[in-house]
Amino acid sequence: MKTLATTLLALGLPLTALAQAPTVDGSCADASYVTLASVDNSVVNDGFGSTNDMGALKYFADGTNVYICNTGEAENNSNGMAFFLNFTNYDGIDGGTAIPAGGPGFFGNIAGTTLPGGLDTDWIVFFNHANTDQIYTNVARLGSAAFISNPNGDYLGAATDNAGAISFNGNVVSEGGSGTGQIAYQTGYDAITAPNKGYEIMIPISAFVGVSPQAFRELAEAASAQNAAANDQLSIFSIITSASGYFSNEMLPDANLDGAGGPAPNFGSAPNLSAAAGTAAQALPVELVSFTSSVNNRSARLSWTTASETNNLGFVVEQQTGDAWNAVSNLIAGHGTTTERNDYAFDVNGLTAGQHAFRLRQTDTDGTVHYSATVTVEIAVQDGLALTALGARGLRVESEASAVVTVVDMLGRRMLVREVSAGTSVVSLDGVGTGVYVVRAESEGKVASTRLVVR
Repeated sequence: MKTLATTLLALGLPLTALAQAPTVDGSCADASYVTLASVDNSVVNDGFGSTNDMGALKYFADGTNVYICNTGEAENNSNGMAFFLNFTNYDGIDGGTAIPAGGPGFFGNIAGTTLPGGLDTDWIVFFNHANTDQIYTNVARLGSAAFISNPNGDYLGAATDNAGAISFNGNVVSEGGSGTGQIAYQTGYDAITAPNKGYEIMIPISAFVGVSPQAFRELAEAASAQNAAANDQLSIFSIITSASGYFSNEMLPDANLDGAGGPAPNFGSAPNLSAAAGTAAQALPVELVSFTSSVNNRSARLSWTTASETNNLGFVVEQQTGDAWNAVSNLIAGHGTTTERNDYAFDVNGLTAGQHAFRLRQTDTDGTVHYSATVTVEIAVQDGLALTALGARGLRVESEASAVVTVVDMLGRRMLVREVSAGTSVVSLDGVGTGVYVVRAESEGKVASTRLVVR
């Protein structure tokens, strides 16, 4: 018998997660999604027919919201998908025990179902098509022995097929929850021609009462039970089921329980799923909660904060020049592995007028590299107009408005005239012969000049 596996993952904010969050539209194609589980096509479990399918279970978290996207479809007979969610530091129903009676609607229909042994369950989300062109979504929260009633109800809303996202209030996820979530659904899933269509939900972390946003951190050490117990992780298990609580044989992570080499039978009503086991955690390297910049004259101060770090060797600040990124700092040592908050700062001095972009290059102790999002600073032109020699064959001109640059030799002859736009410009003197020159810049009544020896 194959073992049913749940997907266990951390909810931290990695450096790379500062990129674009998914757009909730019923498509799981967003590049930021991580695929947690996909269907094993070696055995086709299709107990509810070809219009009720699963493809892949995907996930993203950005420190504020949790995104879950399940490719597939549930198109008839009030069928849908149920998601079982477990937060390690929240005390819900223990894995391997039966779902209690007393839940509203669908959740009451699945009473008696024995949970996977490796999956304690804290929240259950269920959506179904209900023979309409809308997907209806409900949610229920569990305590250690019973469902926790919510005066705000359990209904999140109905998303019209292929029509983008609807919003819901986080206080329906749990009483006292906050924030606004989103739901969307796209029809027409096909494993070959349309593999990214399916059901998508974004839930704010603040909607999960009893789970602190500060606890959404990656494991300090994935293999350490002691550290694992100190940090929150999320496990997800999804399965196709009817609104009446009759379970199919299609689930993610995929398993072929009791299939004996062929398709497994449908689980039916109140099934026993106690053969479940959790997979290893997916640890993320550094939980970067902020990266900001400020300006002081010609200097930029870059500041960043981590909520936790795992095997962090350190950071290097990089500045963009054209299409290239160049290091402007030495290695700024990290704190290795820690669940404590740490603040960092670095000053970049001597910046020219104009916009400058910076990012962090974070390196793990095993040499793995991660990059942050980009921050920018705007350096103002001092005194409205400035000239600076760049070696013996160039000039930097900084001006609040367009300016005219004139190069004159010692006999008063104009050797070069250039007009430059506002901001910072570089003027090449490659066409000027060797000698001593006076360079003059004029802009809206302001004049700057310097003496330059060209070699």
